[in-house]
Amino acid sequence: MVTINLGNIWDMLSAIGTIAAVVVSLYLAHKESGKHLKITGGYDVSFSEYPTMMVSKNGYDQFTLVEVGYCRFGKHQLANEDFYIADKDGRKQVADEFPYSFTNENLIHIVFYNEKTSIPFDTRIQFYVKDLEGKTYKSKSITIRKMSR
Repeated sequence: MVTINLGNIWDMLSAIGTIAAVVVSLYLAHKESGKHLKITGGYDVSFSEYPTMMVSKNGYDQFTLVEVGYCRFGKHQLANEDFYIADKDGRKQVADEFPYSFTNENLIHIVFYNEKTSIPFDTRIQFYVKDLEGKTYKSKSITIRKMSR
């Protein structure tokens, strides 16, 4: 009679399970380790008539922002807009040009204060920012309503 030694099969299955667990954990760790920016849009809390991008990140990431704009049937760079970058409260101006090193703060406001802004009102757009590495981060699709004075 032939006797099969199942001990070796169980050892083999546990080794395969261990390898699979390591591969999955490395995948999840790599997926979460990327830099993330969250972008929203609306009106500045201090100056309610101006459209504003709010850009937030976690405290450990560092970004150098080189371009902002919006997407609607393609990208539209907002380089010629009058803007300033404000702190997390939207009250203190910290910069008015790019590139901007976004390291110490977790939240900034990019305020477009031109009366004749090219940002389209009452239509769906996505704001975007581009960093020094060439990566583009986009907001969810939003509608900015024109504020009446």
